[in-house]
Amino acid sequence: GLLMPKHAVPGERPIPPQLRPDVPPVKRMPAHYHAWAHPGAYVPVDPTTGKPIPEKRCLSAWEARWHILGVRRHHPEAWEAAARRGYDTPKKVLRLLADADDDKRLRADLVAILKEADCSEPHYTFREGKYQITVRRRKEWVHDHAEYATARGLKLHLERHHCGSDDTGGFEHGHVDKHGNPVTIWDDSDEFSPGRRINFNPGAWELLPAANYVFFCIEGTIKSCAMLSQIIERRLPATVFDVPSVGQWEAAELVRLLPLLRDKAIVVVPDADGAEKWQVLNQATLCARWFRDRGFAAVIAAPPLAPDGTVSHKGVDDYIANDGWLLDMEIVGFEIDYFAYSHLRERLAKGRVHVGRWQDGVDSDWRVMEGLALLGGELGIVSCSTEKLAKFTGLSRHAVSAALERLNRLGLISGEGSTRVGHWNRYTKKYEEDEWMERPKFVIRERDLRAVRSDLRRVREWDEIKTPHRENTTMQLQPQDVSALASLFATHDVRLSIDIRPKDTEEALNRDEELAAAIDTWGETK
Repeated sequence: GLLMPKHAVPGERPIPPQLRPDVPPVKRMPAHYHAWAHPGAYVPVDPTTGKPIPEKRCLSAWEARWHILGVRRHHPEAWEAAARRGYDTPKKVLRLLADADDDKRLRADLVAILKEADCSEPHYTFREGKYQITVRRRKEWVHDHAEYATARGLKLHLERHHCGSDDTGGFEHGHVDKHGNPVTIWDDSDEFSPGRRINFNPGAWELLPAANYVFFCIEGTIKSCAMLSQIIERRLPATVFDVPSVGQWEAAELVRLLPLLRDKAIVVVPDADGAEKWQVLNQATLCARWFRDRGFAAVIAAPPLAPDGTVSHKGVDDYIANDGWLLDMEIVGFEIDYFAYSHLRERLAKGRVHVGRWQDGVDSDWRVMEGLALLGGELGIVSCSTEKLAKFTGLSRHAVSAALERLNRLGLISGEGSTRVGHWNRYTKKYEEDEWMERPKFVIRERDLRAVRSDLRRVREWDEIKTPHRENTTMQLQPQDVSALASLFATHDVRLSIDIRPKDTEEALNRDEELAAAIDTWGETK
């Protein structure tokens, strides 16, 4: 296999290397059941343990249609049945799934496919781990008994660790094992995630001050290295950095890297199959929007598709190997029909009486609908967490969850999965989405409300690169962020202006000598 060293942004913690084995390890997912016919008195059981399968994993074939015909192709017999009916490309299958609720012909075709590929036995699905993280951090397990969601879980914990009685007085505490060592758990916090880190090759770091384009590769190190090779070989005014996968772009150090990206065009680079995998398109759109909300010019660019609309080069590394030029990649963008959305606001306002919605609810529904359209693209399919959608629309998670439920009741969208905010995980100390097979999916039912692809342009034709950007970038930082930025400013001509509240100035400078040194050396105090 391949061992891929990682290079952290100067001043940040080192990043452990990543592995790509020749034979990827396979992870077995929980047993599930999705027959077309109702099981009746039959109780599906796990083939290995013999225990009954939980109700949430016992679905009808129609309820599990997104899983059966999903892009992971867990059920190839369903894809073969779809191909025999003319749905022989992933894009055609996605359109079949998205429009089956409102088109009788498509619904009949989908029902026939599901019946033909019926699987009436409990079974497992398997996922390959193509890339592996080598080192994960562990932390001491500190918890409070009030965090347990069920009485049964608390009872089992007390029997195992407290001899059956709660003797902690309600305070947070830890445990030791039989050897006297503290009991530890995996640290899944974003701050110490070994995967959600920015890899910045030293060769690319040297090109950053003179770069006009900054490529943000969200598909891993191998493709980032291919891009860097062409940048150096052809002396392009660009540089590149990467994260391991599309869902890990929101790294903690990305905020601290922003001052060095001023006056540069940000190009988010996913794989070309983003047109077929809506999950890839959703994450790329979220990433580009994150940069735009902070005053940067940002677009999504991918290798161009073949004339027939199929993917000719899946990854940017394949595109470069076939003499493709980075600046000739196509900008992927979508826009909505604001005429249709102006009428949508009127429709939402008319329905507020029987749905129990106030005017602020109308605004929230409109913004969520607009966000779903921009994320879903031409197919109108969105698969992302409620938290991500809240960040994209600028609303709270609870407002987004309520808006999704109202839009579903009005028939404007159809949803698969839970729209609740989530549950509190006592181990990671944060809310997590309620999900099983995949994230909740939402489909915009009316085609007029779906986004349309904007006019295709090349990266080199992008007008924004010729537009001067703001000279000053303002951000709200914590003292530890300023300390981490100090080493970055040492190698670049960036002037830092720090605004500290007067009542906190003396205390902050006395408490953090490193912060005081950073202010004295690289900035000025107002």
